[in-house]
Amino acid sequence: MFWDLLSFIYPDKASTVFASLDALLPVLGAAIKYKMKAVVDALQTQIMSKMSNGQTFREALLYDDPLGVYVKAKEFDLGDLANAAANATLNIDISVVPEIGSDLARMPALWLWQLLDLRKQRGAWLLERYKVGFYIAYLDSQYRHCHEDVIFGRYKCCGAEESRKDLPASVLEMIEAYPCARAIRRIDFNLQLKCLRCGAAATAHFNKVCDEYERTFGIF
Repeated sequence: MFWDLLSFIYPDKASTVFASLDALLPVLGAAIKYKMKAVVDALQTQIMSKMSNGQTFREALLYDDPLGVYVKAKEFDLGDLANAAANATLNIDISVVPEIGSDLARMPALWLWQLLDLRKQRGAWLLERYKVGFYIAYLDSQYRHCHEDVIFGRYKCCGAEESRKDLPASVLEMIEAYPCARAIRRIDFNLQLKCLRCGAAATAHFNKVCDEYERTFGIF
C-alpha cells in the first residue's frame, strides 16, 4: 500500500491503476489520513471512471460494490463519490442483511434511509413519465407518436382497444424496485410483452425516458 501511495507523488513513477476496490480503498484511506488531496482526487476518479486494458474496457470499480463504496465515501466525507455511489445502488438490491461486523453492518441507519428515500424519489419520477401507458399506434418508423407519415396506424395489437397500452404490473414493479436508466435498459420488453411490435414501442418509449433521466440526474 505504501508504494502504491508513493506512485502518485513521485513524477518518475507511473501512478498505480487498481484492479479492485479491496486494493484501492486502503490507499484512499491513507491519502485522506495524510491530507493528500491530489491523490484522493485521482483515486476517486479511478473509482468512478471506466478502466481500459489495451483494447478492453471494463466498468468503473464503483459497480463492483456500490453500497460498500457509498459507506466508505460517507465515512471519508467525499460528497461527489457518495452521490455517485448512491445513484449506483439503484441498480442493485440493498435489502440483503450484511455480515455482522462488516462496514455495512455498522452503517448509520440515516445513511440507509437516505438511499431508500432516493430510490423512492427516482421510482416516482420514472413512473410519472410512464403515466398511463405507452403509444402503440400512430407511430412513425422511429416509434415516435405523431399523426403524419405514420407507419403504424390505429389498429388493434395484442387485444389493445386504444392507441396506448399498459405494461404488465411485474414490469412496473421491476422499474420501481430498480429505478435507474442502467437497469431499465436491461429490460427485454419484447419478452415481457410477448410481442415484437409492442416491445419495440415500449423500448423506444423508455429509451427517451432514460435519456431524460440521464440529462436530469447524470449517467451512472
